[in-house]
Order: sequence, then structure tokens, then C-alpha cells
Amino acid sequence: MKKFSAGYILLLGILRFVLCSNVFEPLNIQDLYLHLGLSAAYVVLYLYAPGCEWCRKLNPRYEVLSKSFANGNLTFVKVNGRQFSRLCMEFGVKSFPELLLLEPKEPPQIQRGKGDSKAAGLSQRYDLVSVYYGERELDKLALWLTGMTCVIPDWEDSSVIRGEDNPEEIARRLPEYWSVELQSVISNIGHKVDQQVAARPVVLAFVTPWMNTEFDERFGPDPTVSLIEKMANEIPQVEFHSIDASIESLAPIVNAFRCSMFPTLVLLTTTQTAIRFTYIQKNALWDMDGKLTTEIIKNCGTAGLESRACKNSLSHAHHLGVYASLQELHINTEEPVLDELDKLDKLEDPDELYIYDLLGDL
Repeated sequence: MKKFSAGYILLLGILRFVLCSNVFEPLNIQDLYLHLGLSAAYVVLYLYAPGCEWCRKLNPRYEVLSKSFANGNLTFVKVNGRQFSRLCMEFGVKSFPELLLLEPKEPPQIQRGKGDSKAAGLSQRYDLVSVYYGERELDKLALWLTGMTCVIPDWEDSSVIRGEDNPEEIARRLPEYWSVELQSVISNIGHKVDQQVAARPVVLAFVTPWMNTEFDERFGPDPTVSLIEKMANEIPQVEFHSIDASIESLAPIVNAFRCSMFPTLVLLTTTQTAIRFTYIQKNALWDMDGKLTTEIIKNCGTAGLESRACKNSLSHAHHLGVYASLQELHINTEEPVLDELDKLDKLEDPDELYIYDLLGDL
């Protein structure tokens, strides 16, 4: 068996870190100074503490943030505040996580003749430009950095189609049957759908700006926490749209699918079937990792409603309706089940969820 030297293994570890991450995490203060060198770049300094819950949530967002600003004049550093206590004292950091933006002095003001120059504080090399006090959401962190440095982030392309405000364009991207169904609704407001382009199932995720924090994160654009982004990446056979139900021009589509509670997901299959999900925090569809939701969309959207996999998935879900047309959706005041699913055991909803659902439909 071939043996590798410790130096070779260390080199592999360093290469792996460099290739996989844009964030530098120093082993000690000398390691930090060596990495920064005499660079003229801004330094985004993230101080964290092991075991900190807020730090755990910020970690993946900081990683994505560093990749989005990779083409800018920014250096991203992540430091264990417990280990670098002197650095925390130097910049007045008393709690974690903390994000600082530093700018190099010209020239670095290092005191000479007082011991090793490497022991000089980081504040003698860098000015503290800004401390971040806002919400630790990816878009807000990016706005902070752009505002302070004028560097524009280069976001990775999203797998979810967002920002649509034209009902005609949305209808054109639906499976042909549902595109025609919506055409009658859209034509009432002066639009005309003249082409159907979707040859695969489509999920419409109806959201609003006033959803609570959990829903806002799970259905937002942040790839580190977004359930809909995760599903779009895991099920490329299905096209995902995020529909802002607060946009006035999209009201006909929101009303057509009878959306009164948000978020609501509508899966439109190519076999003239619509499955509508109503999300409530306590119901079975609200699984934090999205396992059940993903399973239903994958099995019913790709395998078909009559497949055993689809039926098994639907049997575990509350607040879910299966429809054959928009007219059927509006006629039924309760979530119906198609004839193909009559053999499934019907699960009664808890009283509190039933009342909550009724209030949402008012």
C-alpha cells in the first residue's frame, strides 16, 4: 500500500479548500497576515463561535455570498472568535456572529521597534469601514456589501422562474391543456394566448411579501434555505415558477386557482390533472426538509396520477386537492379527490386546521 507524506496530505487539504471555497479560515494570526499580505482588497471579516446557532445559519449564506462576490476586489475571511479573542477585543466584538468590512490603510501603519511586527494589531493595517447590523438574509447582506464597496454580485442562475408579472407569458409556459383553460380567464382582461410551449409539468408557487419568516425563507430566492429552489434542482423534469400574488396584474391567475392562503403550490401535469397544496405549519405537507412535498411532485408530476407511487404519496398529505379543470376547482368548496383516488383512505383534519382553512378562504 502506497504511503503519503504528511506534507502531501496537507497540500491536498489546502487544494481542496481553495477549490471548494472562497472563504479563508486561518489557523492563527500569522496565518491570517500571511494570507492578507499587502493586498489592496477589502476584507469581509466574519467572526463566529462554535456552537452558536445563529452562526450555524449564517455559515452557508456567507459561503454563497463569497462566491457571488468572487469577481470583486473582496477577500472573505472566517475567524473563530473564541480562538482569536485578541482580534475581537481589537474591534470591540462582544457577541457572535459579527460581520466587519475592513479597508487597507495606505501605507499600513505598523509600529516599529515594539517587538515582532507580526504581533501588531490588524487595526494598524486596516480601517474598520462598517459593521453589519441588519437581518442576516443573503439579499440584504449583498446590498450591504454593494453599498459599501460598489461591487455588484454575480449570482448563480436560479432554477426557479421569478419576477413574472404578465399573465399571458405565464399561461404560455403551462402544459397545453391548462394553457387553454387559462386562456378564457386571461382573455377577459384583454390578453390572448396564441402559443403553448410547455411540454413538461409545471409547479406554480403562489407567494406574498407578507408571509411569515419561515414561509418567506422556504419559498424565497436564498438557495441555502429555499425549499422551492431545492425541489427545482432535484426534479429537473418539472418547471417551477414563483408567482407574487400581490401583483395586481396577476390577480386573474391567482383567482383562477382559488388561492387565498399563502404559500400555495399548484402542480399542473401534462395529463389534465392539477394538484393544489395548501401550506399550514402544522399540517403534514409542512415538512422542514420538503421530503413529502418533493415526493408528491416527483411521483405525481413525472410518474402520473394513476401510478402507485403517486397514490402512496397523496395518502400521507392533508390540505391537498386533485382537480381535472379550473371549473371543478371553483365548484368544489372542499378539497376534492378524483375517482382514481377514491380507494385511498380519507384522513380527517384536526378541528383547528379546519377552522384555520375556512378563515383563509373567506
